[in-house]
Amino acid sequence: MRQSPALESTKEVYAEILTHIVDGPILEDRYRPTSEKQRSKLAKGGRINTQPVRLLTISGKGGKGYSGYNNCSLLDHLLSVARGAMLLAALDRLQQNPEADLPRLKKHLAVIGVIALLHDLDKDLQLPRGQALTVEMVAERMERYAITPFLQHYDVHLSPEMLRYLIEKVEATQAHRHPTRDHPPIEFESLPDYVRLADKLDGTWLSTDPEKGGIAGIQQWLAKDQSCLHSDT
Repeated sequence: MRQSPALESTKEVYAEILTHIVDGPILEDRYRPTSEKQRSKLAKGGRINTQPVRLLTISGKGGKGYSGYNNCSLLDHLLSVARGAMLLAALDRLQQNPEADLPRLKKHLAVIGVIALLHDLDKDLQLPRGQALTVEMVAERMERYAITPFLQHYDVHLSPEMLRYLIEKVEATQAHRHPTRDHPPIEFESLPDYVRLADKLDGTWLSTDPEKGGIAGIQQWLAKDQSCLHSDT
């Protein structure tokens, strides 16, 4: 049976994220051997790098500092939010307009995926709580994770300042934290809202509270917050 256009579009863009951002830049971003001899063997291909992937060593939820949540890595959390936000957006947009332009939808899903992958950049950078992101920090991660060429594949061109603006819109308390001269296209303004909802739902799913967590918690959350949804998704 043919899958829905929303699911097909989400799967296609998510597969591109896994191929071009995760299975390469992110999975190769590992802690390096400390000795010169080990580094030399690794560089020459004579040794397998057994050091862990860096984003798998950082907590996304649960673990130290996140009591009340089941533990998951930051990479797990980022991918869950990315996939969830894209699917919510695809379902919402196509229920509003079943004849929507699919290439344009996929373009928006690509931007949503990138915002989701970088929405916890402060955790990725191990910044003290409350420390603001700089444009330079965003630019460094865009280069490290090959974000720019991925977006260019969808004919999207975002500067680090534009992307920081979109990332900060995910957190209501951080939105408009920095005056921005270089604004992203107006069509991207509402995209962080899907990431915000997916982030809340993922945190709710991971909650160990028997009443406020899991599927029951998600149903409760959706009953009170559908602010970014404009259909009966």
